Amino acid sequence: MELSKNRKKTFASNKALPHCTFVIVTRNNESELKNILHHLSTHSLFSSDFGNVIIVDFYSFDKTVEVAKQFQMEFPEKIRLIQKNPQKTFVELIHPYASDQMVEFINLMEISRHNHLPPNQYKNWVSKLVKKAGYNSGNTVDNLQIIERMESEREYLFFTIKKSVIEPLTHMEMKLKDNTDGTEDVTGLEVVSKVLTDLQTLIQHFDPSLFIGNTLFPNLTALIEDFSKRSDVTVLLSETGKELKINQTVGISIIRMIQEALELCERERNATEIDIRIRWGIKKVYVQIKDNSNKVFNRKNSQKSLRFIEERLHLLDGSLRLNVLQDQGVRFLLAIPIEEPGESEEDQ
Repeated sequence: MELSKNRKKTFASNKALPHCTFVIVTRNNESELKNILHHLSTHSLFSSDFGNVIIVDFYSFDKTVEVAKQFQMEFPEKIRLIQKNPQKTFVELIHPYASDQMVEFINLMEISRHNHLPPNQYKNWVSKLVKKAGYNSGNTVDNLQIIERMESEREYLFFTIKKSVIEPLTHMEMKLKDNTDGTEDVTGLEVVSKVLTDLQTLIQHFDPSLFIGNTLFPNLTALIEDFSKRSDVTVLLSETGKELKINQTVGISIIRMIQEALELCERERNATEIDIRIRWGIKKVYVQIKDNSNKVFNRKNSQKSLRFIEERLHLLDGSLRLNVLQDQGVRFLLAIPIEEPGESEEDQ
């Protein structure tokens, strides 16, 4: 592929533009990516120190990666290609290279799938994105918006798995149970039931309804009741202090972290009892999760869950302390800053 020479032109610096990172998500988008990179690289946003591009490719099998590599060779300081690594989360992949002022996501997978953007509109679209970057000059990246995007992806997965997989399997299970000719397929029924149970457990991690309203304790109680039904673990829950109202994004994040810790204690630690204590402070909530397992704590086996918790806490500006108690289990201590809904930074 021959790249047009005009992309090598040096543009005058434009101080009105911030240092902005465009994160382009691709999967078999060679033509779309070529157009986007062409228009981005000819814009003044590409002048020194004011913009860069991260391409995150999700296992393309066309020439998308080849296109990305050729542009990367021409603009090594501006374009970085990252291929999806199943061992790392999306945030972990881009975080070391993304701007700390503004990040703009361009999901070419969605554009391609839904045909939102005809090729002749790429130039205008890029101009609008860059203009938006200019309006947001100096603004820091909103971590809560990152969490909202992550939760939006989880919600999509939740309903997709439920509709495309769980519902058909449920009908299959009902047909196997209601076999009219008397030749019940016991093995088939057991397999389907087992898969259904595993899937229903899995999608709990994507369920968008785990936090409703603006109070933590009722939602946490519902989570624990459901967890206890699906496991042989006894969970003790207590709360001290005056409960603060919290917004949806922070609330669902706390639920997700506790959910991950519960699964870790059951799955990796073989705990039979878990004690969760919530303490409300001034502008903070403290969560202690302690299990009764006498199993030696293996950080490597727990890496996935710990990484998830640490990542969410980082986005919430919170902290995690992990205490390994000799022959008395493990204790997680989470501290999360709380800004009540409707409260401004000046109020704090």
